[in-house]
Amino acid sequence: MKPAHPADSRAMVFLSQPIGADGFGRFGYSEMASWDLVLEARRVRPDLFQSLIWAPHPRESVPAEILPGCDGIAVSTDQALQECGTVFGIFTAALTDAFLMGRRVIPVQPGLPADDFCTLSRAGWVARCGSLTDVIMALEAAKTVSAEPLRAEIRDSAARLAALLEQEIAA
Repeated sequence: MKPAHPADSRAMVFLSQPIGADGFGRFGYSEMASWDLVLEARRVRPDLFQSLIWAPHPRESVPAEILPGCDGIAVSTDQALQECGTVFGIFTAALTDAFLMGRRVIPVQPGLPADDFCTLSRAGWVARCGSLTDVIMALEAAKTVSAEPLRAEIRDSAARLAALLEQEIAA
C-alpha cells in the first residue's frame, strides 16, 4: 500500500466490524460499544473532530438511516481511507491499509481485553484505546509514527512466501 495524499486528521472514519457475528463476543464489547466510545470523545472534545463517517464492513448492509452522531456513510472503505486522516476501527485488516497509507490509526477496544487481534497494536506500531481518556489522548497526539519501516518489512513478502512454499513442496 502506497502513501496517500495528505488528509485532514480531523476528518475521521469508523470502520465497522461485526465482531459479535464473527464469534468475538467473548471480548465483552461490540462494534457499537467501540463506536459509542468514539462518539463520547466527540461529545467531550468536538474541537478535535471536523467530520465523522461510518464505513460499513463489506459483509454488512448499508444502514437505512444514518447512525446518531454520524455525519454520513462511506460509499466505500477505500474512498473513506483516501478522504479521512484519522481511522478508527477494532482490528480489521483495513486498519493496516490505512496505516500504510499514512493515516492516523486508532484501534478502539473498550476495556482492553487480553486478546488483541489488531496486528498493528499487538506489534507496537500503534496504541489501542480502551477508554475515553485513551481515545482523546490518541486524538490529541500528533501522528509521528512512520509507516516506512513496516512497508520495508512487508516489501516482497509475497515473493518470499512463494519461495518458502516451493521449498516445502520440494522437500
